[in-house]
Amino acid sequence: MAKQLATADELFVTAKDVKKIIIDQMVRWKTIACENRELLAEFYKTVTQLNKIFISLGTNRGSFSKQLQQVEHMVKTQEAGVAVCEMLLEILDEMLLAVIWYRQDYCLIRRQDDCAGLASHFITNLGQIVLSLDQGYIPYVDTMDVENVLTPISRELQVNAWELYFGQPFGVTKENVLQGRNHVMLTGIPATRPSYNMDCLGNRNIMQMWKRVQRKYMPLSGKMMERIAQEKKRCLEPVGTAKIMGVLCRGTDYTSLQPQGHPVQPRPKDLLVRVEQKMEEFGCEYCYLATEDKGILQLFQERLGESVLYTQEQYYDSQVEELLSFYNRKHDVPLHTKNQEYLVALALLAECNCLIAGRTSGTIVALLFADEFEYVDIWNDGFYGVDSEMERRGYII
Repeated sequence: MAKQLATADELFVTAKDVKKIIIDQMVRWKTIACENRELLAEFYKTVTQLNKIFISLGTNRGSFSKQLQQVEHMVKTQEAGVAVCEMLLEILDEMLLAVIWYRQDYCLIRRQDDCAGLASHFITNLGQIVLSLDQGYIPYVDTMDVENVLTPISRELQVNAWELYFGQPFGVTKENVLQGRNHVMLTGIPATRPSYNMDCLGNRNIMQMWKRVQRKYMPLSGKMMERIAQEKKRCLEPVGTAKIMGVLCRGTDYTSLQPQGHPVQPRPKDLLVRVEQKMEEFGCEYCYLATEDKGILQLFQERLGESVLYTQEQYYDSQVEELLSFYNRKHDVPLHTKNQEYLVALALLAECNCLIAGRTSGTIVALLFADEFEYVDIWNDGFYGVDSEMERRGYII
């Protein structure tokens, strides 16, 4: 067994190197619109050899021989080199995942941060899952043995609170992790993750990639799916086929504290003007509003009346002078209930026809949950303390 594991370790490294070479060549071919058929044949032969090594491990996966027969046919019939490379990359990805599972090395994902909310953890955990797999480890999100916003729920309910909202990437348990061959730990905020900068939000290919990661490795838990279905039936289904404008508008601690380096949020009155214009333009009869701010809800209700839909039950005063995570603990706000409400709101935003939102972690989650929107408008007014209106107007120009 030790020899086979050593072979698996070597196979993982080699397959990753081959994958990088194929990607580099594919990008080059796309740029110069010229392909090397001999090189394609070499790629096919190399992956075929890797498949033989993979078969020697005796995993439950079997082999990739059928897929490679298809690649051989594509090479012989002179199909586009980029298409051949895409097929080889799919085989290598499946092979690498199978090797990761075979080796049973684990990564504990533990973000030490009691300020960031659930949506922020969602985003950073997606990045850590990708990093974990890239390093050859089975990821496991742990909120029991770390101090963050979910830890109090874990301790109170004696469960890994993450699993109240999402499934584990590979469905493994803490016991599986402890019984594994090796385990490492990832903490903090990974550089690679879905981001609320416009380079990410405005790039359809990048967002589609993160959607695939989320749906494969971070599905909503069964109980959350049930809760979302109930709220959708209660709130959205009664309007029938009428079109709905989804709106996410942050207030409270975000706009009162204006955290350095975080995206500037739209002024509610300005956002409301945009919402009214786009509701008329796209024929939306209703507006589903996701906000934690009581004043914002009241503003929308005053202008849009009964066309405003919402599902949250607890709201905060607009002028909260401390982080909501601290406020919630100080005032014994039921954190699990708030997290459920929040996820429901983001999931229902994803069900709307159109979306208008400020740049926040919750906006990213809604975009990843959604299939497609007819129209998306993400408010972009710089970052607090960096290039906000106050900073720009402060220059003498």
